[in-house]
Amino acid sequence: MEPKIEIIGLGGAGDINQLPLGIYRKLMNESITCYVRTMDHPVINTLQKEAILFESFDDIYEKHDQFEAVYQEIAKILVAKAKTNGNIVYAVPGHPMLAEQTVQLLLKNTEVKVEIIGGSKLSG
Repeated sequence: MEPKIEIIGLGGAGDINQLPLGIYRKLMNESITCYVRTMDHPVINTLQKEAILFESFDDIYEKHDQFEAVYQEIAKILVAKAKTNGNIVYAVPGHPMLAEQTVQLLLKNTEVKVEIIGGSKLSG
């Protein structure tokens, strides 16, 4: 099986009721850790109460002085985790295709398949 990163958007700064149903079902049906760029999103607290596990990259922001280095490190880690685990889920605030540099870097990678879930589907 080809390693894959499924990227989902958590929507705007709203609550759980604004999360698309398909995204909610995907998170509830997957028995995996969902990687998130940041834990700073109101939906994450609610989803954690429903036993969904999240691992954030918040600590990487503290390691670097420039955002470009942060995004490159996150993308590199996600590709490595997909190559090790086969299939991972990465969640970002808002929509994955709007102002998400990590998503753009992942779409340019040639090592793993990348799929946007809950919007237009793109592969890389």
